[in-house]
Amino acid sequence: MRNRAPDWPAAGRVPGDLPPSGTGLLGLRQRVDLVGGVFSAQPTGDGGFELLAVLPGKDTAPPSDRGGPRLAVPAGGGRA
Repeated sequence: MRNRAPDWPAAGRVPGDLPPSGTGLLGLRQRVDLVGGVFSAQPTGDGGFELLAVLPGKDTAPPSDRGGPRLAVPAGGGRA
């Protein structure tokens, strides 16, 4: 996704806006990493901002052969 710079100055936060969730770009990066993807986020030369997330397609390797972080799953698959 590429977001070009707006044609007007930024308004900033408006009283009553929802507070930030606290995960932002770091949360996006972590989620993309968890599925073995590639993530980048950077400003563009025109004052905009660019996000790139490349996610893997169909999984062909068994879980034990995949690299990257592992998630702990409780006994029973984490379902109630």
